[in-house]
Order: sequence, then structure tokens, then C-alpha cells
Amino acid sequence: MSLDNAIRLTLKNGGAFTSFRFYTEFLPELTIFYRSRYKGEPPYFVIDRNLKLEPSVLPLLIALGVYLKNYHKQSIFLDIENDFTDNDVIRLLLRSDFLYIIGNNTNPTFPIGKRIFQFDQTKIGALTNKQDWRSDHKVRIYSMNDTGVIDVNHIKGEEAKRDFLIEHFSFVVVEHFYSLLSEMGVSENAKNNQVDILSELITNGLYHSGSDAYVMMFNSPYKTICSIADNGIGLQATIKNKEASAYYEPYSIVKELTGKTGIKVSEQIQICILSIFETFYYSMLKERQGLFDLMLNIVVNCQGYFRLHCESVQIIVSARMMEELNELQIIRNEITHLHNTFNLGRIQELEFTNRMIPISQNARTSIIKLAHNIFKKYTEDVRYSALRLLETKFNGVHIETEIPIQNN
Repeated sequence: MSLDNAIRLTLKNGGAFTSFRFYTEFLPELTIFYRSRYKGEPPYFVIDRNLKLEPSVLPLLIALGVYLKNYHKQSIFLDIENDFTDNDVIRLLLRSDFLYIIGNNTNPTFPIGKRIFQFDQTKIGALTNKQDWRSDHKVRIYSMNDTGVIDVNHIKGEEAKRDFLIEHFSFVVVEHFYSLLSEMGVSENAKNNQVDILSELITNGLYHSGSDAYVMMFNSPYKTICSIADNGIGLQATIKNKEASAYYEPYSIVKELTGKTGIKVSEQIQICILSIFETFYYSMLKERQGLFDLMLNIVVNCQGYFRLHCESVQIIVSARMMEELNELQIIRNEITHLHNTFNLGRIQELEFTNRMIPISQNARTSIIKLAHNIFKKYTEDVRYSALRLLETKFNGVHIETEIPIQNN
């Protein structure tokens, strides 16, 4: 391995290696490597032994590793520095199951390795510090090839397959995350909503993106963070697969807002920005809870932060948008009530459609209003904007939620 191919994960300017630093420091450095140093051999990553790695970055590292493995047709080398004294970063990588998932593990007691990275097992060493580690602070990987999930191939009908997957992942989410969710101090309804939404998001990630889903949830003394990443086709391609209905026209938000953002970016980045709002709109109209409901549940019901990253665009939704979000939640409640009324047989399909059309128009107007407010604030002060435009494109979709723990 050439030293020219090494890219270090290390502390720069102090502090922890967060998802923000992954996007703004690490990915740009990787881009520079391919533009100026790449000579046919893939890069290899060096993890500094003193690195303070935020657990929310682990799904991103897996997603990046999968992308590079597919591109280079080989596993990527990972050099984990260790002087065989107490090592916090190795403790995180080992006890979170990260090293089992990315490596060549065949022991069924742990997650079977995906051979994403290759690393020197002898570098891991012993952990001298016996500090407690929560057994549910694990990075999880979900695949259509998982035991139990693969059975969906024997089911006929798209809706029946979705129902099967959502029911399956409802049990999985409860098993993996319910204890963590229970400590947030939020209402039972908000907690159950989180279970339903996570089940839906994992299902969508596997069913539509063509990718595995990588999830990490963990509690600190002050907040619960969940990070979800995939290597899928992304939001734009997903929208192309949506079918028109009496109350939804694909790309209607994109068409309405094209050329009206007031932000000077390339056409590709503009479409990416608008695809996020298109996705919110489509999700808002659905019967099932999904991405839009996760955003509302995190920000409105739990007073948290919601971050959505796609390609080179990230949007951060917080209480600063509470006025617009409250308006959207009222409309979403109307839509949910109407779907439930129809499913219970209290109205016929024609009446359902006739009532959905004006509600969907209100939803569209409110999403456009939210978008315009975000664009306006971006042009006024980029630093405090909900919109971030990043230097480097990163495939797939990444969702990160942050909920303050409410100690009663």
C-alpha cells in the first residue's frame, strides 16, 4: 500500500469526528485523492488511535465502504492504529459490532461479516478498560437477504409484500431499539410512532433503494441519536417511480419551485434540493407513516432535530420552523383521518378522492411555503440556514435524528 493512498480519520482542530465533519472534512479529502493522487489503487483509511468517533458516523462509514468496494471490486483496507493500551475508538468499533459487520466474521454469535473492509485482526488487541458498554448500542445492518426477510419473495402482490416487511421490522425495531426509545421521556404515543416509522423507513430503504440499510441508535446522558444510511438510488430516482393519482402529480413541487429558489447552484444541485421537498409532499399524502411523519414526530412532538442528507444537500429541521410545521401537522392529521375513514368503509372511493384533492392542494401550498422560507433564510444568512450545500456528493440517503432526553 502506498502512503499516498492513505486518508486519515483523525482529530482536526479538536473535538469529536461527527457526521458534520464526515461531510465537510473527510469526503472533500477523499475527493481530492481521486482528483490528484489516484493512480488506479483504491484509498485506504487510517483510524487514529486518539480519534473521538461519534457513533452516528458508523452507518456513514459502512455506506461509504460499500460504495468504494463496489466501485473498485474489492474490499477496502482499514488501518486501525493501536499501541495496545486502553483505546476508546477500538472499544466503540468492536463493541458496537462495527468490526464484525465490515469484516469477514463467520461466527453466528455476532453479525456475519459483509467483507466491506479488510483489516489486521492482530491490531485490535485487548481492551484493558472494563468500562460498561450497553448491549443495545449496536450498529445494525438490514438486508433483503436476512433470515425471515427473504421469505417475502414467496408472497404475491406489492402491498402484501410491504405489509409482510413492515410487520417483520416492527418486531425487529422493538427488539433492537425499544429500550433506548423508552428512556427518552416522551409520551407512549410518540414512542410507538417512532417504532412504526422506523419499521416503514427500513422497509422503504430495502424495498425501493436497492440497498441494505445501516442503522445506529444510542443514548447519551442528554439525548437519543439515530442515524440511518443506505447506498440506494436516492430521492430523485425514487420520485421517478411514483405513480400519478387524482391527488398527486409526480414532480409537481419540483416543477413549481424550479428557478424560484433564489440560490445560485447548478441545475443538478437545485433538482436535489427540490427533490427533498417533493419527497416530503409525497410522504405527507400517504396512508402509511413515513419520512414526513418522522420529521414531525422528532421536531414537533419530541422537540428534537431532524437532518436529511441526499447527494450534496442537507436540510436540518428544528423548532425554528415550528409555525410552518404546526400548519403541516394539522393538514397531515386531516389526511390520516381521511385514509382511516376510507379504510373503515365509512366512505366510498369517489368521496375519498373528492375530499383528498383539496386537502392535497393545501398540503402542496404549505410545503412550498416551507421551502420558500428556507430558501429566503439561506440567502439572508447561510450560517443559520436549515439548508446546507456541501462540496462533495455522497450517494444514497442519510437521516439523522436527535431527541433531547426529557428527565421528569
